Amino acid sequence: MTKVADRTVVLTAFPIAVEGKGTERGHHELEILAVDANTSEAAWSFRVTNEAVTFLTRPGGLPILSIVGVSGTTAVISYGHGPGDNSFVAAVDLVTKSLLWSKARVTAVAVGDGNVALREGEMGDSKLYGVRAADGQPAWSGVHSEDFFAVGPAGPNFVAVQTKRLGTGEDLPLLNLATGSRATEHSMRNVPVRCVNDPVTTTVVCSDDHGVTVGLDAKSGRQLWALPTQTRRSIDVTAVWHGLVYAKVDDETVLLDARTGADRPESLESVPRLVNSYIGVFTDPDAPAASPVVRRTNG
Repeated sequence: MTKVADRTVVLTAFPIAVEGKGTERGHHELEILAVDANTSEAAWSFRVTNEAVTFLTRPGGLPILSIVGVSGTTAVISYGHGPGDNSFVAAVDLVTKSLLWSKARVTAVAVGDGNVALREGEMGDSKLYGVRAADGQPAWSGVHSEDFFAVGPAGPNFVAVQTKRLGTGEDLPLLNLATGSRATEHSMRNVPVRCVNDPVTTTVVCSDDHGVTVGLDAKSGRQLWALPTQTRRSIDVTAVWHGLVYAKVDDETVLLDARTGADRPESLESVPRLVNSYIGVFTDPDAPAASPVVRRTNG
């Protein structure tokens, strides 16, 4: 969701295949659609294309096409399974409705502070670096790794970097989106890369598949709390919203304070997978897997 010309819109992107006609070869285009957030009606759409915009598939499922973020009036769109021959990043101007720049064989990790963090290369030879959102020119050099590493956005200001060999001393923590430098107030050597930002409490909650969860200050990157500890168990985070962390501990549902990590006294029969001011989307264990349950929330 973003504001364009004083109008709040929700953005999405679609791959379009254009058939060849006459001597013109078939090609692919990228369609950007804006929906008015207040009326749910289509506001406008436009298409862009160039040699980097090529939608191909390969074994292993459908590639991911997503709008990674917006910087000013520039929307950054990423396509692909990961950095490789099939992937590309495109930046479009939402006012002029035109393509600003594109790069092939990369994926976009995060957008913030006027920059885009890009990942390039395959497993065994990967690098993370920053370019300016407005023109795609280099902003910072970042990280190069000959080993596998995972990356992801950690709130509006940082990129989280996690190596495969946890606990071996590699110094790849939070990187600042503005400069590519390490967050000065952060002491962890590895940060879980699956993060949810809560702008109300300026807290970022990051978790991984090994039961590690940390709460970070969104402005400084300082660690606020972490689980598990010697006296507290691991949690499975499902959602974060307005100062609350919704999670599960084994078969038990729990609520945590997002800023302190402390248990909250409230209880829920189940925890939502998605939540906002009006509704929560839950998974019903007795319903088919593709049947979410929507319930009203209290904000």
